[in-house]
Amino acid sequence: MTPKLALKSVSKRYPGADVAAVEGLDLEVGAGETLALLGPSGCGKSTTLNMIVGLEHPSGGRIEIDGRDVTNIPAGKRNVGLVFQDYAVFTSMTVRQNLAFGLSVRRVARAEIARAVGEVAELLGMSDRLEARAGDLGGSQMQRVAIGRTLVTRPAILLLDEPLSNLESAARLAMRRELRRLQKEIGLTIVYVTHDQIEALSLADRIAVMQAGRLRQVEAATRILSRPAHTFVASFLGEPPMTLLAGRLSGGVFETGGLCLPVRSDLPDGRLTLGLRPQGLVPCGAADSALAGTVLHVEPRGPEAVLTVNCGGRKVKAVVPPGAAPAPGQVIGLAVPPGAVTAFDGDTNLRLHGSRITLGVPA
Repeated sequence: MTPKLALKSVSKRYPGADVAAVEGLDLEVGAGETLALLGPSGCGKSTTLNMIVGLEHPSGGRIEIDGRDVTNIPAGKRNVGLVFQDYAVFTSMTVRQNLAFGLSVRRVARAEIARAVGEVAELLGMSDRLEARAGDLGGSQMQRVAIGRTLVTRPAILLLDEPLSNLESAARLAMRRELRRLQKEIGLTIVYVTHDQIEALSLADRIAVMQAGRLRQVEAATRILSRPAHTFVASFLGEPPMTLLAGRLSGGVFETGGLCLPVRSDLPDGRLTLGLRPQGLVPCGAADSALAGTVLHVEPRGPEAVLTVNCGGRKVKAVVPPGAAPAPGQVIGLAVPPGAVTAFDGDTNLRLHGSRITLGVPA
């Protein structure tokens, strides 16, 4: 099946820049799918979005929509809708005028504009606000209008660039629910750019993680936390993220700094990074675990508490129920079940798929 959107070896290098803003990006988005483009500021996600919509031209590669090459087609002729974080609503116009704007400039017949505006207003739950001045609306309602003004033109793809970042917490939650409902009801294909992993995990079918212009992983939102393909993904996702221990495996012992851990594995000796998932670590007696240390901090977070444990000079995070949290200064062990440890190649930083590694108990 032809993907709704395909990026093929897409790159962007600005004149005078030492490194590419986007390098060799290969990515497909299926019809009706919501894909989150996630990464820190400066990773290239907004540049990628601008190339999809046509505001930036790639330095190399190809962009296809419904199998059609649109790389050299102007932005206004790609049938792609874009919504920014700052609403971009005409505050002096009414909601009706805002929603009708895109069709009016295309000289669509008045009757068709009225029908389309009425449908989108009903979809957004704003039929009773059509005559209100946009400048009198709250932030979440203004963002609804911005999205509705794009939807009324029936875009093939809806691109959202940090659309909820200016909203307060309650409004963000409401808009997340609204976007999920819209996607389900009308089958929108959405590319959602954000640096907020909570939004990505709650809204997207799949998440594409970018770092320094490169795509590090594309994975289902339900799996990416437990199956990071790269140490950057492991360090960026999760609250708290995995603890990464870079060291060397030799003769059944993994050494990282001043910490030596007996391990059982099918891996050859060499450079290795172990990722420890905080939610999988279990406090136990210090003598019962190879991983033991002093509790430095206990951070309550409502239904859970986050421990920071100094293990041989390495700070290891663990998530526990608040009632089971030890006191700062207490010496504890951390049991590490097989599912709580992930091995990464120490040179490439890529996950070692199919490897089996278990932290042993000291003899």
